[in-house]
Amino acid sequence: MLNSGVKSQLLDILEHGINITYEEPNTDTVIIDGAALVNSKPPGAAKTFDDYASEVIVIVPHIKTYAERYSRVDVVFDVYLENSLKAETRQKRGSEARRKVVGNSRPPKS
Repeated sequence: MLNSGVKSQLLDILEHGINITYEEPNTDTVIIDGAALVNSKPPGAAKTFDDYASEVIVIVPHIKTYAERYSRVDVVFDVYLENSLKAETRQKRGSEARRKVVGNSRPPKS
């Protein structure tokens, strides 16, 4: 059985004694956490997932803004591999209804 912890506690330990600068690095690539981007905005009045992606939460325009500044933009999403800590955590939380996401289907209200 894998042990889990609280990420914020680990961050406190890792940041102790170092000086963190929040300057944008000189780079030609940016990597976007897709789940964080999607979860940062509720679906609101979007009638379909296509609307949700392109108009309502500004996902596509947000990515296009990065594409104007960087030569490479990667959007990454987690994958729940069998026998991983993420899969075990998901299993502990129980099974909720799963939804197949296609462009013309309706998003949930929250």
